[in-house]
Amino acid sequence: MSMAVETFGFFMAAVGLLMLGVTLPNSYWRVSTVHGSVITTNTIFENLWFSCATDSMGVYSCWEFPSLLALSADS
Repeated sequence: MSMAVETFGFFMAAVGLLMLGVTLPNSYWRVSTVHGSVITTNTIFENLWFSCATDSMGVYSCWEFPSLLALSADS
């Protein structure tokens, strides 16, 4: 292979690893907020391993997915 193709492949692999390192620790992949009133405001956020909900008082309720196959189908 030519040196340019190998260099481009190495660069793309490095960028992929960088993106993986940035996205995996992020807890807020999908965020939805329900505003009813000040008392009933809820925020739900999910990532690959768990789903959390918080209310307007700042109380968190988190649960882990038992496996990757248990993720919701909607995106």
